[in-house]
Amino acid sequence: MRLFLFLLIIFISIYIFKHKHSKYRSSYNHSTEYRPPIFSFQDGISEDEFRDIVLSVTKHIANKRIHDVCINSSIIQAYVRSQSGISDWKFELDFDDYGHLTGKYRVLYKENKDSKIPEACGNQIAQKIKEKRNNSL
Repeated sequence: MRLFLFLLIIFISIYIFKHKHSKYRSSYNHSTEYRPPIFSFQDGISEDEFRDIVLSVTKHIANKRIHDVCINSSIIQAYVRSQSGISDWKFELDFDDYGHLTGKYRVLYKENKDSKIPEACGNQIAQKIKEKRNNSL
């Protein structure tokens, strides 16, 4: 009798747990989950023009301390040589403004928290993007 009651309690507990868990899963609406829009170069600036802007700005900024730039869609990774020249550090900028290239940007990552190079680079790129967009309108 005790064994039967024990097994019955376990069975009911498992059933209740699974039932509550399945309700949670079915009530979760995947369409409300945040999904960033797909970035595209359709705002008057082509991908090649964006690359040219980024390369021209990073080539002349900070006494040529930026020595390597990787551009992946709207995300820029730049590697900066330290003032001593002994080490490098990296920063990342994202120019994706809800799927559009408007000149707004975010600093995604910055190894050297004290440096103003990422913001200076981002501001100059943003200014050139805005100028290019205004000229194309």
